[in-house]
Amino acid sequence: MGKTVCHMDKAKAGGSGGLTHHIDRTQQKDVSGNINQSKSHENFELVKKTGTIDQMIKERISKGYQGKKTIRKDAVTSQRFILSGSHDAMMKLDKLQLMKWAKDNYDFFEAKYGKENIIRATVHLDEKTPHMHLIVVPLTKDGKLSAKEFTGTREKLKQLQTDYAQNIGIKYGLERGLKDTNRKH
Repeated sequence: MGKTVCHMDKAKAGGSGGLTHHIDRTQQKDVSGNINQSKSHENFELVKKTGTIDQMIKERISKGYQGKKTIRKDAVTSQRFILSGSHDAMMKLDKLQLMKWAKDNYDFFEAKYGKENIIRATVHLDEKTPHMHLIVVPLTKDGKLSAKEFTGTREKLKQLQTDYAQNIGIKYGLERGLKDTNRKH
């Protein structure tokens, strides 16, 4: 049985230009050497793009932020997820199964963080292992910008890994990786 991949990092305002180029495939040259450009047409979106990642983050915050204070310049404005599984397990999924896997991922994060907070959900089929980039703006139901409330503690991140494996991974022959291994990825 393969393992699930649910990697998350946090980002502050204004630093997503390179990620936008990577996700949207807007650079002609593949600087990483990981992209098979003959397959890029197979990539697909689950969220309609209305601009760059930074523009979409700014738009979501301007519509949903209800805080009384000005947002700090060093505030976390997005949480960026890479979702996948062990290479062999993901390669066994056909295009239809990958589309279902992507929709299940989207539905899982929508239920957890709210549809309005997911600004990108892009599946890449043109790299070695199929994966999804999912970007969430951490706005709470009461309009506070709070990455801490979403996944800000070690325990919340561990629980997210477990919940992800139990809700998504198991359907696709993937299980949760080992806990507390001190591995970076």
